[in-house]
Amino acid sequence: METIETKGYAKKEIAADVAVTEICFRTYKKSAAEAIQCVTEQCEKFLSVLEQEGFDLEELHTGGDSVDQDYDDKEREVCAEKKVKIRMKFDMCMQNHILEIAQKYGLDVDIDSKYEVSNENVLHTELLKQAVEDSKQKAEVIGEAMGQKISGIHRVELSNQYGAKKYKSFAFTDPMGEFLKKPSLSDKLQAPIKEEEENVDVIWKIE
Repeated sequence: METIETKGYAKKEIAADVAVTEICFRTYKKSAAEAIQCVTEQCEKFLSVLEQEGFDLEELHTGGDSVDQDYDDKEREVCAEKKVKIRMKFDMCMQNHILEIAQKYGLDVDIDSKYEVSNENVLHTELLKQAVEDSKQKAEVIGEAMGQKISGIHRVELSNQYGAKKYKSFAFTDPMGEFLKKPSLSDKLQAPIKEEEENVDVIWKIE
């Protein structure tokens, strides 16, 4: 059996629609007890504000806790961290609101947001079809030059596959009737653009 091996490629630029935000409460104290108490109190304050504004806290996730001791010039310093991870539908106003909560209540936090596409599996299925078609067109050109035709696929090697992402959509409301969030120009910023792609190696049967 004669074969031709060609590579196929497809890509698409798409706006992310999911924001994954990790809030890390971190402090440095002389003792572990002090450090743990500090990050716990700050985390509890942050969560209490979210709960008042309509968040179902059971939809949030822990990002992990840690307590590390270090010695500098024979003096002990303890670093404690407590992390909360929020996955939600992208909304720049809500992203800014999380920052505003930290600012308003003087929380000592690191905030890191990453952006994803919720339907990666559907998107990559379509990209995979396009990549195979791209490979086929290349194989047909080569086959025609050899005076032969493509008769089918012998083997395909795929790139990484993707699974669906779940997210929670939150709306902020203040139970006292006063919105904490004030409009800002950055509320108008759109979601970042992600470039998704698929690569395939296809061995085509020719005759």
